[in-house]
Amino acid sequence: MDDWLRDLAKASPNFGVLYQHQPLLALYGAQAELNVFSNPNAAQVQASQFGEVLAEDLVTRTGIHFRTR
Repeated sequence: MDDWLRDLAKASPNFGVLYQHQPLLALYGAQAELNVFSNPNAAQVQASQFGEVLAEDLVTRTGIHFRTR
């Protein structure tokens, strides 16, 4: 991950704490936070990406098995 993205994620007041646990969560959360007023469509996409990474992480950590159609 390049330095700018790492610094953005770490500087986020709401999502920076996630960087040490799951860098992608911090990155997507920080980007959504940064864009929420200037580019709401991009923020919505980034929030969706945050949700996808969070769901994958939770499934991995809990060992839940499920089938998709």
